[in-house]
Amino acid sequence: MKIVARWTLIVAISGCLFTGVAIGYPALTESVGADFWNYSQFTDRIEDSQRQNERLEQTQSLVQNRIAKKDSVISDLIENRLSLADAIRAFWLLNNTQPMLMGIIRLSYVGKTDME
Repeated sequence: MKIVARWTLIVAISGCLFTGVAIGYPALTESVGADFWNYSQFTDRIEDSQRQNERLEQTQSLVQNRIAKKDSVISDLIENRLSLADAIRAFWLLNNTQPMLMGIIRLSYVGKTDME
């Protein structure tokens, strides 16, 4: 048998084996990354993950900024540069910067009013 025919036969048999495994056990091809036919789904997932990552980074920045401002209010309160009523008002204003935040605070810390 000539070498070209031999390699053609090897490639054809390997292709058939790969196809049989891919059809019979698709999770295996997915786990090794050989399911190239799902490329568009992978790119969609990557784009979704990148968008979600950007939103989370923005949220993290806002939260860190709010925490820094609250730390500053607490420091001012401890050092008597701010009255308790002013500190409460400052916290209330900071908590109202996000629409859902006050709802969470109301559920976590029950009071008659938001200022309590």
